[in-house]
Amino acid sequence: MFFLAIKVHKYLDISLQIYYNNSIKKSQSQLQSLKMRVLYFVFLLLVVFSVVSASKSQRKLRSKTDATPCNSNSDCKFNQRCIEPKSGVKFCVNFV
Repeated sequence: MFFLAIKVHKYLDISLQIYYNNSIKKSQSQLQSLKMRVLYFVFLLLVVFSVVSASKSQRKLRSKTDATPCNSNSDCKFNQRCIEPKSGVKFCVNFV
């Protein structure tokens, strides 16, 4: 994640230097390069956001499917407790 932040900072720095430097004549290739860097940055943010949200939803789904139904604490494993959420169905959940 740190490497990604450095790379993004590098691309932003280069893009802003090209864009705001009025003393250098901007050619068509420099403008195209700037557009591509900005597009790459937006695409990179989109990919990172989608990967993070997918891993969070997968983690939530996994924690829901790992739950074991129970009637009392004796039905659960050693480090688990029988808890009844608002849904009314009791499940064994880990506790520390």
